Amino acid sequence: MTTSTNNPVLETKKIPKKFVFFVFLPAAFLAVYFYFGLQHIGQFETADEHYWIYSPDGGRVQQYWQAIKTGDWAGTYINDKPGVTLALVTGPALLFEKPGRTIAEYERGIPIETTNNPDVSSRIFSLFRIPLVIFNGLFSLFFLWALWKITKNPWIALWSWLLILFSPVLIGISQIINPDSLLWPFSTATLLAFFLFLKTKEKKYALLTSLFFGFALLTKYTALIFIPFFLFSAVAYLWFYYETERADFHREYARFVVYISAIIAGAFLIFAIFVPGIFWQFDIFLHGVRMLRYKVPIFFALLALLSLILADILFFRSRFIDGIVRLLQPIKKNFQKIFYALSFLLLALVILNWIGASGIIFPKIYSVQHDLERGVGFVNRDNFSQLVLELRSTVFSIAPLVLLGWLFLLLKGIVGKIKNGFLFFYLMIFTAAFYTAMVLQDLLITFRYGVMLYPVIAILAALGIYEFLPAGKWLRFAATAGIICLSIGSLWLVRPFYFNYSNIFLNKNQTIADGWGYGGYEAAQYLNNLPNAQKLKVWADYRGFCAFFKGTCIRERDNEGKYDSQINYFIQTRRGALIFKQRWRNIKSEYLDGLDSSAQPVWQLDINGNDQNYVSIYKNGNKADKN
Repeated sequence: MTTSTNNPVLETKKIPKKFVFFVFLPAAFLAVYFYFGLQHIGQFETADEHYWIYSPDGGRVQQYWQAIKTGDWAGTYINDKPGVTLALVTGPALLFEKPGRTIAEYERGIPIETTNNPDVSSRIFSLFRIPLVIFNGLFSLFFLWALWKITKNPWIALWSWLLILFSPVLIGISQIINPDSLLWPFSTATLLAFFLFLKTKEKKYALLTSLFFGFALLTKYTALIFIPFFLFSAVAYLWFYYETERADFHREYARFVVYISAIIAGAFLIFAIFVPGIFWQFDIFLHGVRMLRYKVPIFFALLALLSLILADILFFRSRFIDGIVRLLQPIKKNFQKIFYALSFLLLALVILNWIGASGIIFPKIYSVQHDLERGVGFVNRDNFSQLVLELRSTVFSIAPLVLLGWLFLLLKGIVGKIKNGFLFFYLMIFTAAFYTAMVLQDLLITFRYGVMLYPVIAILAALGIYEFLPAGKWLRFAATAGIICLSIGSLWLVRPFYFNYSNIFLNKNQTIADGWGYGGYEAAQYLNNLPNAQKLKVWADYRGFCAFFKGTCIRERDNEGKYDSQINYFIQTRRGALIFKQRWRNIKSEYLDGLDSSAQPVWQLDINGNDQNYVSIYKNGNKADKN
């Protein structure tokens, strides 16, 4: 298609919309994503990363590739997560890392005094993290394409993608060498591919679902939640569209069950191809599948349900499930409205309870902390209180625009009709199923454990923004500009500590995450710049410091403090203060300036300006050799 001019030399072709949508805009926004995602990339260490890249016997990533290289197939089962996709994506780092260069950290068998080269530590972390940030950014383009196919609406697809791409928590987790950094992209891809299969019934989308589900399983067994979800959402689809599907109900339902079985079988085949060690260590596999270990009755109930479904299809031509779906038709609209109303009410109660300083609605659970996931304060609560606490972590760690978009969509679902009604219902079913699974396991959600939800809620928010805005091209352009500006503004304010993001609705005396190792690098930089820093001895109560300190780290992980008298400086973090309460009482009373518990730090960093989440340096006031 061309634009005519008086001068044929100036005659030009219009730029195709798909080029702009799938090439030009993504390239520009990915550049912004990489700008933020690659900041601070080698300047922190968080929990469990050492197991994957530098533990004394060689990190799990190295173990996996060494097992492949030597044909040691049993050795491909490197962890009970299992975390194999982490080894696949970060494996290229091994090509650039010099053999023998490692980081000395808190491990059994390592001498009590250890030293590190900060430059080596930064290089190691950077090499393994950069592939994760790049992979997640590029892989997210699938979401853009899939959402356009699903909604037939470029605005919803673009806004969803932007809210996912610029989520502080998702950028933060993408910088961490942990299976959760890859669980969220593969689980989101599984959700979208399966939705496409439900809507189109095309084999290629069933194949994509199996592929992504297989890689999600290779990442973390949390992905097993998809097995019952596939079955339930297929029934929900037939219930939602019963008027158009009732004539061929048996055929369509049987087809769904067959394809879902093939999807699951294909996923486990992919798992076996990349982890042949499963056949040598099947007992460890069962140990890793926590739902089988902790919730055996649920597992057998699921098996019984599957048996009934198959029997109904094979012997009764789906009359039983058809009858149930038909009987439930009259309550379809009211059920959805009640579901959305309860969801809206729960979210509103959570916001109102923690936006203030006293917990006026749920005072008994106001002070329950997220720092220790299986704390008694959570486990001993009733299921409703647990659900409220689960929601707290999510509600206050998503951007205000995302939260408001989600709330508006729920409100619109209560009082009106949603243009993408089944997509809305589908994503809400998944969200409800995830929270239910967490409550059943008595597991309080942290950012890492709930990372699968953030893309889902971002899509719900985009649907809500679209429903909120009146029709009009320029309003949509303005909304896009607003989403970009607000999202980049949020990232700018919290950089580089993205994984500790909390929104403006959370009361400032509350925190929903500890530092996760953030701030240790900055503390090390302060001490590294002191005279004779190499001669200093320091004890830190949590990871993130010693890897970047050029002096000596005293490594004690108990409350005895046998070597405290030798230490020049003590590093305190929020998490460490919770774990070593008695140790810190002893330190403050015996070794700090003033010889009492009111001693002040010589240096402190408040993560994202929150004085409840900090890294502090205390000087040993009794140390004879003062620096």
